[in-house]
Amino acid sequence: MVKRLKNGQVFRLAKSPKKDKYLLIIDKYLLLFIIKAYFRKKYPMKESFKLIVSVLLITSQVNAQSPIDSLKYVIEREVNNRRSVSITAGIIDLNKKQVISAGKVDKSKKALPDGNTVYEIGSITKLFTSLLLADMVVKKQLSLDDPISKFLPASVKPPAKNGKEITLRSLAIHTSGLPDMPTNLVVNGFSNPYAGYTLKEAYTFLSNYNLDRNIGSKYEYSNYGAALLGHILTLVAGSDYETLVKQRICGPLQMKRTSITLNPKQRKNIATGYDRYGKPVVSYLDFDVFEAAAAIRSTVNDLLIFASANLGLTKTSLDSAIKLSHTIQDTTGMANIDVALGWHTFNRYGQRLLWHNGQTGGFKSFIGLDLDKEKKRAIVMLSNGGNPIDDIALHVLNKNYKLQSFKYPWIIKG
Repeated sequence: MVKRLKNGQVFRLAKSPKKDKYLLIIDKYLLLFIIKAYFRKKYPMKESFKLIVSVLLITSQVNAQSPIDSLKYVIEREVNNRRSVSITAGIIDLNKKQVISAGKVDKSKKALPDGNTVYEIGSITKLFTSLLLADMVVKKQLSLDDPISKFLPASVKPPAKNGKEITLRSLAIHTSGLPDMPTNLVVNGFSNPYAGYTLKEAYTFLSNYNLDRNIGSKYEYSNYGAALLGHILTLVAGSDYETLVKQRICGPLQMKRTSITLNPKQRKNIATGYDRYGKPVVSYLDFDVFEAAAAIRSTVNDLLIFASANLGLTKTSLDSAIKLSHTIQDTTGMANIDVALGWHTFNRYGQRLLWHNGQTGGFKSFIGLDLDKEKKRAIVMLSNGGNPIDDIALHVLNKNYKLQSFKYPWIIKG
């Protein structure tokens, strides 16, 4: 990025931060010009000195930025570059919680996003579903290795392979052998793809599906599997999914702005979703059977409460369940990535991060935890745009994860 000061001098801001700060680098050609100008007597020594001092002052100011200032700069830059219409981020650690945002809730309105702006969080919903599972295990209502046939109606015949049945654990860690989406789902438009898909259709697909590999032999991300897991948990609890989330997670954690169904105040505060081209998208209104996979809407402030509980900064009645949900269950087959209950891990640069991301038609989300005892920090990032934000969030947690350069579709021609 290039900055031009009032005196006409040009400076280049480094794209990749170093040592937690964004360094202002003097253009090497400008330096060469200053040196040559001085020795050739074309530029008075006094003026040369002034210019160099001003550069050093600006550099020292940028070097003094805190990580939150650096993040603020990055998300403001990315919103200006149209990566998203808005990005709201929150950081929590052993000492404090901070929330920053940039952009607009809606292009046509003046409202600015903040920690209470409601976003669709997509697949981060799966962390809630898996925490419900862990909580039921802790309370001895079920076991991770219970076969799903134990809880489903007798008329439903889940597939088996070589004498092994699909278990609750295999649904939670995506090793059940079930595909991402059922083949009998007819998508009627990307903005609301799950609308009209019924429980009867979900049961029919399950009963007629033939597994092509052994259960537990391979990781394959499955929205259908997560949705099925959530449905089974509602059967065990005798409650609908949203009520279960509110009673067992949102209630104990005091997450008052997290739900599937929006009240009038939430509707007023929800951001408008936009696709990667910046065009408005109709929010997913009807998740139906898939609500346990992607239906939750929340805010950065609420998800920071969730992050605090997962970091152990806040003691709650869910502590044992949270600990179980963090336990590594299997590998994914991808380099340095393992899977826990809902959570995934990055094991790189001498650090173990727990994370999950999410997306719907017009939103992106990310939550990441560094559980190091001396650091204990987390980031939550929500966006009402269709372009990735994972790289920004990961970079905050570890500078070795590089910020990615994007060529945005609206500036690519031909």
